[in-house]
Amino acid sequence: SAQEDVVDPTLQKVELTKNGIFAEMKSIAFEYKNITDPRVKGIYVYKLSDNSKDGSEYYETIDNRFSTHYVDKNIEPGHNYKYYFKTFSEKHESLPSDIISVNSYLFWILFHGYIVLRVCLKLQKLFGDHIQMKK
Repeated sequence: SAQEDVVDPTLQKVELTKNGIFAEMKSIAFEYKNITDPRVKGIYVYKLSDNSKDGSEYYETIDNRFSTHYVDKNIEPGHNYKYYFKTFSEKHESLPSDIISVNSYLFWILFHGYIVLRVCLKLQKLFGDHIQMKK
């Protein structure tokens, strides 16, 4: 189980890709680099939220070392979440990944702000020649 395994510092750790977090209002997706260590059987997912009363961390098990994505659909908008991952082998687990902090509300603002910005830039390109900025 996720609680009793002995840490093996040589086991490959979970490492997010460069653009490894995708967030929407009600889900957060993580993309991580391929796990090439043949000893690894899967990944433990740990999740802490700002409103978790029991303070428990272990959240879910991914029973597949070939998986490179994890999606958490259990997200409430406007909350802070912290995630980290550990790989596990037959009898051991890796050191934890970096802790990833996610604010779902902030992502919602950034995500929609980004879309608005893209639309504005497109419009500017289309109509830029016809719009003269008044000095």
